[in-house]
Amino acid sequence: MSDFNDLLEIGEFYILSQKFDEAIRTLKRAEKIKKDDARLYFNMGMAYEGLSSHEQARNAYRAALEINKEYKEAREHLDRLIEQ
Repeated sequence: MSDFNDLLEIGEFYILSQKFDEAIRTLKRAEKIKKDDARLYFNMGMAYEGLSSHEQARNAYRAALEINKEYKEAREHLDRLIEQ
């Protein structure tokens, strides 16, 4: 599982560095290891949002909420995108 966590952290670093394409590539590699992690899909949503790919961002936030209905940040980002 450390590979998954490493990829997740690298993806988060890319998001913070505004390297959204690299973040998505890295997070998709993590997704191949583990598909049931809400944080993974939240981070994908953040990366897609950074690229102004709003439909893909909404889908990623929805996936995070399917895994964890109490994921407050995912709900906030999804609501904001829906309102736009």
